[in-house]
This record gives sequence, C-alpha cells and structure tokens, in this order.
Amino acid sequence: MDQERRNSIIVIVILMAILGVIAFVVFRTPGDYTYQGPTGEFSFERNKIGNLEFYSFEIVTIYNDGEDVVKQTLNLRNGPREVEHIPVEGDVKGAILPHRSSLSEVYLTVDPDSSSKSVIGAIEIGQVIGRSESGILKMYARGALTRPGNHTVNGTMPIISCADAADRVGVIYLEEGAKQGVVVDDNGCVHVRGETPDEVIASADRVIYVLLGIMEG
Repeated sequence: MDQERRNSIIVIVILMAILGVIAFVVFRTPGDYTYQGPTGEFSFERNKIGNLEFYSFEIVTIYNDGEDVVKQTLNLRNGPREVEHIPVEGDVKGAILPHRSSLSEVYLTVDPDSSSKSVIGAIEIGQVIGRSESGILKMYARGALTRPGNHTVNGTMPIISCADAADRVGVIYLEEGAKQGVVVDDNGCVHVRGETPDEVIASADRVIYVLLGIMEG
C-alpha cells in the first residue's frame, strides 16, 4: 500500500470513529464469561463480525444528575480477560477524564506511517469518549496525525503529538512498533503501544476498560 492510500485510510477511519459510523452483522460464538471489575460484575458475549471476533457487553450511563439513564452495547476486539496481561503505567483516568469539560479537546493521534489496521484502536476509543450518539463520555474528540503526511497539507488533519498535551488538550497516541503497554508520560499524554497492529488494538481496549471502570489502571 503506498503512502497516499495509507494516509487516506487513516483520515477516513478516524473520522468514522468520531462520528460513530459503523455497522456490524453479529454472530454469537462460544466463549461468553462474566468479569468481576472494581465497579461491579460485567457479562461479555463472544461474537463474530465477519471474520473477526468481538466481545460485546452492556454499559449503563447516568447523565444530568440521574435524570437520563442510557443502556448501550459496546463491541470491542478483546475482552478484559484477554488484556489483563497488558501493563498500565500511570493514571489513565487522571490523564483523560478531566477533559470532559466543554473547554477541552482530546486528540486521537497516530503516525502517518502506521498500519491502517492499528487505527481500529482509535475507532474503539473514539466510540467511547466521543460525542456521537454512541459515545459514552461525551468528550470533544478529534483524529490527528503526529506529523504531516500526504493528506495534511490542506489542513484537513491537525498535527498533534504528545508534546501538545496540556490542561485543555488531551492526547492519546496510538503507537505502533513499541513494546506493548499503556503509559502515561510526564506531560499527561497516554501512549497506547504495541509492536503489531493487533497489540495496539488490545492496548486500546485496555484503556477503554480502565475508563469505564471495568478494570483497574
């Protein structure tokens, strides 16, 4: 795949994550289980979507001081048991959740040379933190690239790196080619790492489970 096509896919897929434009045909497969997390017990169904396996679960969110209670079903590539081995260094919630303010933005940023498959991790995180109908945390989330690529010369994609993390700017960097794990650096940037695209996706799922209170971290 040439550089121009790769950047095009990254731009399209990250925008899909923020807008929540995803459709699935789901088939049940064996492997359901219940997971005891720090905030309660959660049931996971192992499903097949096309040729890919996903884990489906329900999350209940309360908005407007208890006036609105919303139940949603999420589909992630990995269940919590499948990502327990992934180390988490630093306070993920402390780095991301303060940006729920209307004055803040959170950027999901990737290197333009990353595999398009790694961006699935951005899709999954974007579904959870974004302000789309399917979003749970209702944060202002945007896709970004860490440096200019073929499709950034016209300003369609912001250039954001971990150095840009600040009081009103959250940065989640999906980092392919690094030892698997989740690391919050001294600047408050959340590094979602993996040596392969599948490892990046698994680390992204680990972040989601922490943000939703299903796993510690």
